[in-house]
Amino acid sequence: DYLIIGGGLAGSCLAWRFDQLNLSYKILNDPNLPSASKTAAGLINPVTGKWLTKSWKIDQLIPEAQTFYKDLEKQLAIECYKELPIRRFFNSGDDLKRANRRINNPRYKGCFKTLLRPNESPVGIKDDFGSVAIERGSWVDVPLLLNALQQYFQTQHTYIESHFDMKQLTKPNNENAFWCYQTLRIKKVIFCQGVHTLQNPYFSELPILPIKGDTLTLKLKNHSLPEGLYYKKRWLHAFATHSHELQYRLGASYEVDNSNPNPSKNAQAELLQALKAMFGKKIAFEILEHKSGIRPTCQFARPFIIEHPKYPSLFAINGLGSKGTATAPTLTKALANYLFEAKAIPSEFLLV
Repeated sequence: DYLIIGGGLAGSCLAWRFDQLNLSYKILNDPNLPSASKTAAGLINPVTGKWLTKSWKIDQLIPEAQTFYKDLEKQLAIECYKELPIRRFFNSGDDLKRANRRINNPRYKGCFKTLLRPNESPVGIKDDFGSVAIERGSWVDVPLLLNALQQYFQTQHTYIESHFDMKQLTKPNNENAFWCYQTLRIKKVIFCQGVHTLQNPYFSELPILPIKGDTLTLKLKNHSLPEGLYYKKRWLHAFATHSHELQYRLGASYEVDNSNPNPSKNAQAELLQALKAMFGKKIAFEILEHKSGIRPTCQFARPFIIEHPKYPSLFAINGLGSKGTATAPTLTKALANYLFEAKAIPSEFLLV
């Protein structure tokens, strides 16, 4: 009955929702297409940016994400969702003042622990102006999650690994109420294509802005940080691999309207410069991996669900940007509830 185009985070989460509702579905994925999900850091942070602003709908998104990922872990016998200590280092006295205002703002209750004075609780990162510990952080091992879901869908015979050819999708007519794609007859098609939606004739006018982001996976040879996330102009994620080896991810560059999927030498140089500035001293490292992804960011800076104005059996989920792990569980639940239980999609998730 349902065909999901795209096996990234949004498409895979939606397929899981359909599976748990015992709906008839297929998910079609082209593993050769560049995908933001393949390079996603998977970070969930309640406050972001220079101004320590609360992330969009984060009080609603975090509980749903936690429930969703923990249920997935239990059913798929994996460990992909982890709590994440976050520490934000200030770059000026003004940063300290802003953080102090946030801590005393009732709207930000539960977002912060305590302010730390300069060089208090040292970890080796340059700390001239102090820092703040942020609560309710977490991260999702997105590659592990997507691989486990793909294997599950294969056991259910609902996964199709193939390039999607738009020319083979034929419209319903008076004699046939179904969309047809190859041998499939489909009631509804949901496009979860990220930036590739811009080549989809049904949704090519969506306000999607491609933003390229590069990340580096590193070993630090003369330093070791406790596991967690450290912000100082860029983020550095210290994590233990499955073999219990400590590694680091450094990110992310930010190039607006750049759809080139290849890793950028300029971005690598920029990130390494930020790494050196972060420690304020000579830092020895080894680059293990350099990845690049194109984030599908909405021009209104929020994710959305849209029903095609002419063909109400066509839908799209898009605009997840760099916050897909936080937003995908809630967005996919909203669409599944709409399709299965005729519950209205919350207005804040609609693009009209």
